[in-house]
Amino acid sequence: MRAQTTLDFAIGIAIFIAVLLFTFTFVPGILEPFEIQGEEEPALSDRVAETLAADQLGSPQTPNVLDRQCTVAFFNDSVDDFPCSFDNSESLRERLDLRAYHQVNVSIVNSTAGNAPYCWTSSSSTDEPHVANESACDSGDDFFEAGDDPSSAGTTITARRTVRIGAETATLRVVIW
Repeated sequence: MRAQTTLDFAIGIAIFIAVLLFTFTFVPGILEPFEIQGEEEPALSDRVAETLAADQLGSPQTPNVLDRQCTVAFFNDSVDDFPCSFDNSESLRERLDLRAYHQVNVSIVNSTAGNAPYCWTSSSSTDEPHVANESACDSGDDFFEAGDDPSSAGTTITARRTVRIGAETATLRVVIW
């Protein structure tokens, strides 16, 4: 009895080529989430947010409770005699220890009011911050926002911390790209 070697060979080669094509087509897609790219940015944005909330704008003894005078000085770029743990004569990137190719935006927003930024009256740095909307902030008020505009950025990494400033609970938002 004679076996069908030609037909068996053709079927075997067809199955082998199909498995080979499947492997080359789908394995790169399966491994894509494990590719190493941009892994520095999530850790960097978390580090910057934690440094601001617990050290530069607050204190290690009371983390996430922002000192009002230091917070206003930080966002106002004013050089005052407050005992703050940053030097306002440095640029924002230098204060946050970022490299030249990183862009950053730091803001304090009210997450319950549609991410409206908080503002303070420029006439006195001790005023309580209030939610920025048409009735709460005047045209002379300054907003708690510093850095570059993230709307023109492609991919951004955002870190958030819930903080307390004065009598308000707010969200400290750090966007890096």
